[in-house]
Amino acid sequence: MKKQKIILVTAYLLILSVVFGLKYLEKQTGFFKSINPLFLLALIIIAFVYTLQSLKRKGKKKNGIPIDDELSLLIKYKIGYYSFLGSSFLWYLLFVLKDSFPDTETILGGGVLLSTLIVIVTSIIIKRFSNEQ
Repeated sequence: MKKQKIILVTAYLLILSVVFGLKYLEKQTGFFKSINPLFLLALIIIAFVYTLQSLKRKGKKKNGIPIDDELSLLIKYKIGYYSFLGSSFLWYLLFVLKDSFPDTETILGGGVLLSTLIVIVTSIIIKRFSNEQ
């Protein structure tokens, strides 16, 4: 399992360096004119986190550890509740500030990526500081 994580991290770092290398050479190639590097970085982080979670789930299943029990379901519902509240506020804020963005696609793409990041951050915070025993 540890070897898989090392390979995964190395692969993501390689992909990240290639993408930002191409972004640096954007003036010569014109390949990434419409992609913001922060959105690209957020997308890579999201893919990395979900890949690690699936590897962790697969390891638990392989070792015979139950994946979902009552406490983990309660924590998932709590994560969903707070993520929904945060995403609702985010979308409200994006629609209020819609004149600050160049086009509708930027608002939509940023909203989806930021909503996903809200879910990831909420799950990290709730799992780390959960008071249910």
